[in-house]
This record gives sequence, structure tokens and C-alpha cells, in this order.
Amino acid sequence: MNARDFASVFQALVARHGKPDHFQTEAMPTRAGGKLENVTATWLRGGTGLTVTKYQGNIETSSVLIASERGKIEFERRMDESKKGAKGR
Repeated sequence: MNARDFASVFQALVARHGKPDHFQTEAMPTRAGGKLENVTATWLRGGTGLTVTKYQGNIETSSVLIASERGKIEFERRMDESKKGAKGR
């Protein structure tokens, strides 16, 4: 999503899910030598995490990530299978 939409998305998530379980700010250097405040907030609910980050890779892009413990396990299983398949070639 566009970083200019971060505040409205963050406020909507707070309205829906309450205060984040984890909240972090950090200074992010810009190419012009300045600094911007990056924000990362995470809500944890029943084995699922929802993370929103103000600047993801550049100053124009924000991100929202939804991940479950079950999804993480499946991802790791597939990665292991892929590695085993690559070794057999």
C-alpha cells in the first residue's frame, strides 16, 4: 500500500483490534541524509499475527502482513521439501 495511507490503515486496525501487542519506532535514514520515523505494530490473536509497517523497503511503500503459526509450519515444510529436491538433482 502507499505509505501516505499508513495512518488511516493503522487507525482502522486499532479501532478493530485494539492496542497493538507490539509497537516499535525506529529512525530510518533517507537518501538525502535525513531521517524518517518508521513504525511497526503487531497484533497477536490465537496463533495469527497481523503486522503493519509504515516504510517497507522505501519511503513510498507500507505493508500489512497476516501470518499464522500453521502457515509458518507449512511454509517451512515446503522449503525443506524444495531443498531436498534440489539436492537430489
